[in-house]
Amino acid sequence: MIALQVLITVLVAEPSENVQAVNYGVVHTVPCGGLKPDYGMALRGHVFQTLRVPSSLHCLKACDNDVRCQSTNHVMAKGICELNNRTKVARPEDLIIDTMKFYVPRQNKRGEHVF
Repeated sequence: MIALQVLITVLVAEPSENVQAVNYGVVHTVPCGGLKPDYGMALRGHVFQTLRVPSSLHCLKACDNDVRCQSTNHVMAKGICELNNRTKVARPEDLIIDTMKFYVPRQNKRGEHVF
């Protein structure tokens, strides 16, 4: 698969000023290759398809499988994936602040499928 599982670690301060790491499990996937999502951002005006997906990984896979897709907007906590036909590089003026979403560029070259 094209994803690393990222674990969230929360620091909990004890009254004695000791700090302890608490692992709460997988919260999202981060694509391999050093690519990171832009949290709280979305590409406006370039959505050509909206999907309900069980995870961010399914959204990335849907983009990889559609030659028109160049990037995605993920609606956090709702399981909604928006496929975009442009990127923030091509249309930087259309990248907006949206605290309910995060933006991710396409992981593979268009037409290249990962199975």
